[in-house]
Amino acid sequence: MLLVKTSTPHRFSDAVAADGVSISYEELGSGDPLVLLHGLTDNRESWHEAGHVELFRRRGRRLILIDSLAIRKGC
Repeated sequence: MLLVKTSTPHRFSDAVAADGVSISYEELGSGDPLVLLHGLTDNRESWHEAGHVELFRRRGRRLILIDSLAIRKGC
């Protein structure tokens, strides 16, 4: 995995669903929200690595990058 170098401020958070499952996500920017879900073998960092985060941020979008439950559980 590559280290993410981004000039945009971001926040990492965990949300806990009613059933007790914790979901990790990252929020960046402001504007109309766009939720990005990665593929099966990736994680939220893959959006940074591919350059999509900077592209959507320049377009004025608020991004919400969610890690899948499989990533969270280490599967």
